[in-house]
Amino acid sequence: AWTEAGCDVLYIEVIELPTEPLVAVWAADHPLSSTQGLSLTDLARYPWAMPTPAPIQVRDLPKPFDQELAAGRFPFYRLETTASCLELTKAGRAITIVPRSLARSVCKDGVLTFREAPPTLRTNDGIHFVRQ
Repeated sequence: AWTEAGCDVLYIEVIELPTEPLVAVWAADHPLSSTQGLSLTDLARYPWAMPTPAPIQVRDLPKPFDQELAAGRFPFYRLETTASCLELTKAGRAITIVPRSLARSVCKDGVLTFREAPPTLRTNDGIHFVRQ
């Protein structure tokens, strides 16, 4: 029930969604597209755009992103939506990370390309319901 102090929440129900691998996405004409054998160090050198909330927690990113995060350079852009991140990525301004199924869809026209992220990077999403 709503009160002057806010909402009296009895509990929050979460329906977990299936996990899915995440992939790094960038513009097809980005310098990374011609690089073979990319490492995470290579990826960490470029600006990233991450939505709020991000598909993964920043703290879960593997090294060498720790150094970029500690220096305040990661993510370079913090945007409201995944769509915004993809538009910035299409413009060649950043790299982003999205679920593989979304990447397959948005990369069909050849403007964007993607590469697999480490297998430990997976979505962890759910639908949250507030029960009163």
